[in-house]
Amino acid sequence: MKSEAFLVFVFFFSVGLIYGEAAETKELENVICKKCNCNADKNIIDCSKKGLKKMFSYDDWAALNETNDSYEELLMDHNNLESIDVQFPPLKFPLKRIILSHNKINKIAKSAFGNLTYLEELDLSYNEMTAQTLKPDIFKGKYSADEYEPIVTLKILRLGNNLLHYLDDDLFEHTQHIQELYLDNNPIQVIHPNIMSAFSDIPQLQVLDLSRNELTDLPSAVFQPVKALRVLNLEGNLFHKIPRTALKYAQNLRELSFDDNPIDDLNDVNAFPSLAKLEKLNLTHIGSLRSIGEGAFGGFPKLTELHLSNNHHLSFIHPDAFQFPEQDDDNRTQWAPVKKLFLNNNNLTTLESNSFITWDDMNEIHIHDNPWLCDCNLNYVLKHLMPIINKTTPHLIEHIQCAEPSVYAGHKLMDFKASDFEFRCMDKYNAHPERDSALLVALFLGIILGMPLTCACILIYQRLFRPKQGAAKYSRAFYKRADMQDDMHI
Repeated sequence: MKSEAFLVFVFFFSVGLIYGEAAETKELENVICKKCNCNADKNIIDCSKKGLKKMFSYDDWAALNETNDSYEELLMDHNNLESIDVQFPPLKFPLKRIILSHNKINKIAKSAFGNLTYLEELDLSYNEMTAQTLKPDIFKGKYSADEYEPIVTLKILRLGNNLLHYLDDDLFEHTQHIQELYLDNNPIQVIHPNIMSAFSDIPQLQVLDLSRNELTDLPSAVFQPVKALRVLNLEGNLFHKIPRTALKYAQNLRELSFDDNPIDDLNDVNAFPSLAKLEKLNLTHIGSLRSIGEGAFGGFPKLTELHLSNNHHLSFIHPDAFQFPEQDDDNRTQWAPVKKLFLNNNNLTTLESNSFITWDDMNEIHIHDNPWLCDCNLNYVLKHLMPIINKTTPHLIEHIQCAEPSVYAGHKLMDFKASDFEFRCMDKYNAHPERDSALLVALFLGIILGMPLTCACILIYQRLFRPKQGAAKYSRAFYKRADMQDDMHI
């Protein structure tokens, strides 16, 4: 009897224990997904803007591991996180992307991401990280016989909009496979040697963003350790001169951005070095840029896309700015094979027809919103380029207008599409021949109307203001004294 009672007790105790564990597991499973939006169909755990103040615990992640759901992306941006004080545990699902931007993070635990064997992108931008708190140990990974505790899979690291003045020399010693590094909007005013030392640990780097860091110059060898660099963003800094020596080491560049820098006029002294593989160049919103001289872009034999727009003082581009000698024959000239040309919103008045020989091959030509001088030098644009623009970007053609001469001011170039129409050349002395007919008519009318008016004035003057003569004075007008001879004979 006692044994049967004991068996009943054991049975109910076991059942209670099982149900208790199940209930506890069920509760743990919902901790993360109760606070966040877990979308297994899109493989996203969305914790954005949830007011989170601390990271999830080991138990929270362990419970999520028990599900069969798979997630590749974790969004934890726009919260109130101040630190990442716990490690991410090993996860059964392939978490590849973690977004921790727009928080207040100023401290990260050692090996915080070391257990994430699928992690490819980590976004720590818009936080309060400093060089003192951003240490190499943060990125420690698993043991490897070939590398020093690496996170082999991490390819993209975003550190923009933090408080970084410099970088730890060994910051990337555990993340040597990084291909994209974003350091934009940090107070990095000078590229210190420790930054260059840090770059030496990421030889596979292809994209580097150093925009808006108040840089005025670059060390000559800054890009020497990152020979694979393909995209370089230097916009929004304080460059007055092109860092030619530094760029010479970036021979694999495909894309270069210098937007919004106080760059002086580009000429043979202040020009780009030869970059044989460069395909895209951005030089926009540069208020100090007024002219581009001969050969300024002569080192870009593969340049296919040029953004040279919104430079409101740029009024002159030398017709030979894009020419360079052929590699096999210095006596022969070739031009950059530009396919997309953006020259809009500048202060250009004319455009030389021989600036490019690839006009017909262009996919886009943006020359709108410039104060064009509609004289004979613009006939090439009128006859040859306008049909191309009308075909490729017809929505912009109405914004191509004449500013001078005054007779055409405000007229759209598309208004002069008659096949036999041509703009006249301006006078040698900058006169306005288009006004000649009006001046001649005015002069002729002045002469015709002026002659009778002059005669009338003379007659009125004689009648009203000429003094009257008496009879004696009038008679003496006909008196002539006789000649007197020596003999007094008349």
